[in-house]
Parts: sequence; structure tokens; C-alpha cells
Amino acid sequence: MMTQNEINSWITFLSSLDVEYSCTVLFQRRFSNGTRNEQYKETVRKFLRIFIRQLNIHFYGTKSTRTRDKYLGPKLTIVPVMENWNLDTDLHFHLHIGNIPIDDLNEITKRIKHSWMKVPMSETNSKSCLVEKTWDKVGWNKYITKELYSKNSDCVITDLIQTTY
Repeated sequence: MMTQNEINSWITFLSSLDVEYSCTVLFQRRFSNGTRNEQYKETVRKFLRIFIRQLNIHFYGTKSTRTRDKYLGPKLTIVPVMENWNLDTDLHFHLHIGNIPIDDLNEITKRIKHSWMKVPMSETNSKSCLVEKTWDKVGWNKYITKELYSKNSDCVITDLIQTTY
């Protein structure tokens, strides 16, 4: 379990990022209710990497994902957070998303949902990918990191955080 100072540091860091949108995504129930061991965790991380790659492609094109080129192009700011890892309920993810080159919420939602549909085991119903403008960053950060206080000190997936800095 993390100390209150460590949690406050995370919330301060997350609040400092230039993110304008929040997204919650669900995996299919038959997948999200599986045995939660290290192999399962690695599979989930692989699926999140696919999602992040698809998001970058849908907003900035393939140049943002090429690693062989010297110029990688712009990318989104993304902070993925896992919820319900230690519970028998549906595993899902919250994401902070920023550095989006368009302002139309409907178009942003369409692109994010299309990116999510490219991920194996993504839920395909209308509530499987929810996108909203983030009005209160500090409040949203406290909500998505609530598992830091007790159950899941690894809920912020640090190696998949993508910033534009």
C-alpha cells in the first residue's frame, strides 16, 4: 500500500499533464473475469499497447507509431489506469487522453471507439467505451487512482504512460 504522500505525488503529476478527455473501456466479460495471474496481466498490457497504438494512428496517422524512422511524429498524452484487478468484478480501464488535434467531441468519441474495436477481447456494446471531456482534472485523478489507497498499488500502468514532453 502506498503512503498518502506517494498518492498525493501521483495525483499532482497526473494533474500537471495536459489532458482534456477521459475514457473508460471494458473488456469482454468472458475475458475480464478470467484468472488474474501474471500471464493474464501481460495479456492485458499487450491489449492496452494495441489500443494506445491504434489511438495514435487514428489521431496522428501511422507516422506516430513507426520506430524505424528518425522522426516519430506527434503522439497523444495517455495515462492508463486499471480498476478492479483484485476483485471478481469486471476489469476495466480509465484513460486520461490529451494532445488531441481536434475539438469536436463526437469525432473524438468516434475515433476512440473505432480504436477500441481494433483491440482483441474488447467489449463491443455501446457502453464499452465511454468518452467525456474532463472538467475537473484533480477530481477525476482522485477517482481513477482510488485503488492506490488500498487494493491495487499498481493501478497506474506507469510503463504505458505516454506524454508529449
